[in-house]
Formats: sequence, C-alpha cells, structure tokens
Amino acid sequence: MKYFAKLDSSNKVIDTFVVDDSDVNNYGGDQSQEAVNHIKSFLKIKNNIVQYSIDGSFRQRTASIDGSYDSNKNVFINEKPYPSWTLDSNNEWQAPIAYPTITTNMGILWDEVNQRWLGEEYTEQGLVNKIWNTNTLSWDNA
Repeated sequence: MKYFAKLDSSNKVIDTFVVDDSDVNNYGGDQSQEAVNHIKSFLKIKNNIVQYSIDGSFRQRTASIDGSYDSNKNVFINEKPYPSWTLDSNNEWQAPIAYPTITTNMGILWDEVNQRWLGEEYTEQGLVNKIWNTNTLSWDNA
C-alpha cells in the first residue's frame, strides 16, 4: 500500500488516503510526479497530494490531519500543539521549558496558560498533583 496526503492551498493536511502499490509502481514509482498525476486523475482530486512513508523513510514522518507539508524541507510536520512551542531543527515541536526528566509513575501535561509542566503522580493513596520545578529539576506538590 502507498500513502498520500491531500493538502489545502496552504499545504495543511486535510485528508490522508491509501492506494494500491500498482497505482504508484506502474506510473513512475514512489515520490514521482507521474504517480501523483495518475492518482489525482483517477480519483478526480483537484487538491495537491503528496506521498509519504508510513515508517518515515521519506518525508521524515507520516502525514497527520491538521499537520502540514513543508515543500522546502520536503517533510511533513505535525500540528503545532500550543502557541508558545517552537519548531526545532529536526522539525519537532518543543515547549519553552524542557520536558521533565522524572517521568516514572507520572501523567504529564503542558500548562500553556502558566507556561509549566503539570504532573499527576500515581501513588497507592491515589493521584497527587505536581508542578515541575525547573530550578531543582524535581516535582513539587501543587
């Protein structure tokens, strides 16, 4: 099976779909414009489509709905999770504060409003709310 993303005019991924190997292999092969043209014609697609690999062997990662395709870098980029996050050189979104280093028995989530990591520690007594302390690199009780 071959995997494709349908893009809007700003290269945002609006759909993904799968076609039979022969629809690519018999029309130019992987990542070819000939295969793209054939599939667009056959499926009557007007939008731009871009092939991706399910294992990330080309275009870095799988396409995801609401993510985007960067044609200059020739990679798919996941949707930006929060306004404060920035894209690193490996096309991964990074929080303004590094992810906590202590993660055992913790459910961790980003608090965009307060720009911090929150945690829920799973103990025998139940859940304990925590806040990541960037000075001590440890969890404080909330």
